[in-house]
Amino acid sequence: MPVLILKILLFLIEIVIVIAILIISLITILPPKIKNKKMLNRLRKTVGNNAFVCGKCWLRKNRNNLFEMYIEGDAYERGLVAGRLTKELFSFQEEVFINYLKKKIPGGI
Repeated sequence: MPVLILKILLFLIEIVIVIAILIISLITILPPKIKNKKMLNRLRKTVGNNAFVCGKCWLRKNRNNLFEMYIEGDAYERGLVAGRLTKELFSFQEEVFINYLKKKIPGGI
């Protein structure tokens, strides 16, 4: 009888270990493979009032005061360029949002 209980216990431990390995392998996020390392050194250039260029990608304000952006490349490159082109826009948006919260929350944040 004790041998049977020991075998069942070992079997359950093995199942738990296998499930843990599966879960860890599924949730592990590997860093992206960067194909074009030159993109990391590419800087944003200002080409006019509210117009920026980073390689072939650009951000500009149109006649309706809306920003338009064109980006190309793989997912990592698009994210990197979009972040570089919109850095000030996101900083401004965060500042406006924080100031709004400070007005709405009586005790402050």
